[in-house]
Amino acid sequence: MLVEIELKEKLTATELQWLEQKFEDLTAHFNVATAITIDWKQQLFALYQHSNRHYHNLVHLYNLYQVYLPQQTNIESPLLLEIAIWWHDAIYLPTQKDNEYQSALLAQSHWQAYLSKPQMEQVMHLINSTAKHQPTISHSDIFYFLDFDLSILATNETTYQKYSQYIWQEYKVAYAKILYRIGRKKALRQFLKRPKLFFTDLFYENYEERAKGNIKLEIKTL
Repeated sequence: MLVEIELKEKLTATELQWLEQKFEDLTAHFNVATAITIDWKQQLFALYQHSNRHYHNLVHLYNLYQVYLPQQTNIESPLLLEIAIWWHDAIYLPTQKDNEYQSALLAQSHWQAYLSKPQMEQVMHLINSTAKHQPTISHSDIFYFLDFDLSILATNETTYQKYSQYIWQEYKVAYAKILYRIGRKKALRQFLKRPKLFFTDLFYENYEERAKGNIKLEIKTL
């Protein structure tokens, strides 16, 4: 089976409006003041719309929602997962090794006044787990979130090739192609060494084979 998502340069006006409404609905659940919501939205949209965001951008967030929403009933704390969707790639610099950690800290600085300590810890675990795509704790929401984030691996060949090219576009500002190829192949081979790419039965049973096939093809073409 294939994951049905679309990769493109930017969202349509309708899609962008829909995504903005999702953000506003999320903050409204926690009674975040309108002025603060506007400030957060401006900050996040500026980060995700940076000129070097070819994959880790608003399209990625929109696509995560498309994968997540059909599975929402399987999520124990959907609002916390939505916070993680918005903040998990807020900080993204190809030359840095702690982007996820810095993104989690940004989420904490925004949300700690609105969440209980256990809720804040859960958001931090969700975001920090994406650093190596390994759960920092055993929790079904984290398993699903990691699978949502890696669902791009199980798309059709054309979409996967776009994804691969977009990742290179993000890295080429800092790395020569030969160095990128070495690092990318190493990362992809590490994925293939895992017993399983996906953590939930749903994603493993439906998408594991396709994802591994795409990864193997990318390694051959790098």
